[in-house]
Amino acid sequence: MQRFARYPLLRLLLPFISGILLYLFFSENLRSFTVFQQFLLALSLLIVLAILLIIQLYKNIHLIITFFIDIALIIFGYELCYFQDLRNYDTSVNHHLVENFHQQILVKPCDIIVHKENFSRLVVESHTLFDTQKRTYKTIKGKIMIYFPDELNIDSIFHPNRYYLISAKLKTILPNENPYAFNYSEYLNRQGIYTIANINSLSEIIPLNIKEKWNIQEWTLFVRHKIVEYFKTNIYLSEQAKAIASALLTGFDDEIDNQIIQSFSHSGTIHILSVSGFHTGLLFLMITFIFNLFDPYKKWRWARIITTIFILFFYAFMAGFSPPIVRASIMLSLIVIQQYLYTDRIIHPLNILAAAAFFVLLYNPFFIDDIGFLLSFSAMIGIIYFSPKYIFENQIVQSIWDIASMSIGAQIGTLPFVLYFFHSFSFLFILSNLLIVPLTTIIMFIAILALFPVPFFSRYLKYSY
Repeated sequence: MQRFARYPLLRLLLPFISGILLYLFFSENLRSFTVFQQFLLALSLLIVLAILLIIQLYKNIHLIITFFIDIALIIFGYELCYFQDLRNYDTSVNHHLVENFHQQILVKPCDIIVHKENFSRLVVESHTLFDTQKRTYKTIKGKIMIYFPDELNIDSIFHPNRYYLISAKLKTILPNENPYAFNYSEYLNRQGIYTIANINSLSEIIPLNIKEKWNIQEWTLFVRHKIVEYFKTNIYLSEQAKAIASALLTGFDDEIDNQIIQSFSHSGTIHILSVSGFHTGLLFLMITFIFNLFDPYKKWRWARIITTIFILFFYAFMAGFSPPIVRASIMLSLIVIQQYLYTDRIIHPLNILAAAAFFVLLYNPFFIDDIGFLLSFSAMIGIIYFSPKYIFENQIVQSIWDIASMSIGAQIGTLPFVLYFFHSFSFLFILSNLLIVPLTTIIMFIAILALFPVPFFSRYLKYSY
């Protein structure tokens, strides 16, 4: 217990994660049980373990209390997954499939349209299922991935916050039978996508004018869509520059050319293209640099705190609240508060990281096996523990070493996941990051300025790529 004395938040996070992992690995075996039966089973095990523990450790009250807290967090993590898994509800769309039959469903987009070489795809949230024979309707939940042929001009009727009535044959996403291959169906299920559909005509997807107030997720989608569309219609940018600018600012990286992705992957800088904590860190450095110019003596404490937190979470808002961005925003916000309000206290970075992980998993526990989540947190652990620390008198040399040191630490931290998911590793990462990180900082700043209708910034952004 003493080894966790410096990391109390990490100590609480571990049993919470254990409960989430327990659900991911064993929920299929317990799916036939009702939630009440699962609760009784967990309670029975808890009582048995508690009795055994009290008999052995009746004198150590602190250890008994700690044990009960751990068990409670494990149960909380498990039940949180259960209640967020739509497959456990009768209203889930995958429980209402009719084979080889066109079903009419009221849906609403929950992402931007992705255009590929021969097709387009769109993820929508299902709301209502209409039974045309019985003339009844049912409220349903769950996401559907819709595929469109390339020649269908779906953009002509698309609006991110509009309802659509689709008529299509819904299909279950079949699991991969190869146990050693990536399980794409399970990956989609973790995102709440259980079914797919093909739409071949605009008559099969009818836009409806249903007015209602937008929630924060819908505003996020609207803003992301507008930024992506702005870059797509920018006449001064090449297709390559448009895709990368959209990826840097909104996380919409689905339309980046595969050759570009391969080039960045081989150089060990693939994290540049996928919006992550790295980009949030760059934005934080920009904010700090600007404040240091106008407030070198740090007298505007509240202005720094409020402005920094607002900009960080607005960037998370633009990026659709992706797990790495939310993690970085929470961490950096806590660091700013500690720097300017609690200067007499030193909070260990692992506690801040654990707090960020807890809030992200509380929002969606299925992020635990998200590639971005795993790489983001393992990179931060690597930077905290494995970055070589040296102090140089020359400021330029120190800056270069800081970049190299963080790259080394991040690569060590993410190495197990990189090898597992991508089966490759680049030894050029130190040299490439020394060149790419400063350039990315400049390009990201120009991409933000390019949102303003000034041709100069767009032209400069074009040549930056």
